[in-house]
Amino acid sequence: MDSDTDNRPRSISPLEARAESASLNRPILPPRPSSRFAEVPPAAAPPPQVPESKVERRPDMPFKEDSRLIVGRDIRLKGEIDDCQVLTVEGQVEAAFSGRLMEVAQTGVFRGTASVETAEIHGRVDGELTTTKLLRIHSTGKVSGMIRYTRLETLAGGEISGNVTVASDENAEMGIKLAEARFEHR
Repeated sequence: MDSDTDNRPRSISPLEARAESASLNRPILPPRPSSRFAEVPPAAAPPPQVPESKVERRPDMPFKEDSRLIVGRDIRLKGEIDDCQVLTVEGQVEAAFSGRLMEVAQTGVFRGTASVETAEIHGRVDGELTTTKLLRIHSTGKVSGMIRYTRLETLAGGEISGNVTVASDENAEMGIKLAEARFEHR
């Protein structure tokens, strides 16, 4: 009867199985799950929602969605920006830009030359800025340098300094027509 008990598989603990595998130079495998189905890890959290721009979209200010450049918070960009209708600056930009709209977020800094229809400034702008429709400086905004505008809105706390010039309506109309002709040509 002893021979029958020797042929039966004996049950061993997982620790004993690992020790036996190690002594036989077999790879040590992780223990199998006790249930038939492996546990599925929880789904990753959805990406954070990016807040929409604070500039209201008006029908008299159309633009192509695909011609928008957003310079993120920790990004530095230096050079010339071409073929862009809307520039949003959350980081630092040192460039020449011509388009319809420039938004500078509270964390944003724009240095250089910009010629736009509308500028929404929550952060800092240093250099030459020309707007043919509206320059709006919010309470946290600071604009300095050579500034030319047709209409200015400054909220309490907003700052403007340097060579500030009000453009005549005739020059503003000419600037708008030139900008529209340039964008229609593309």
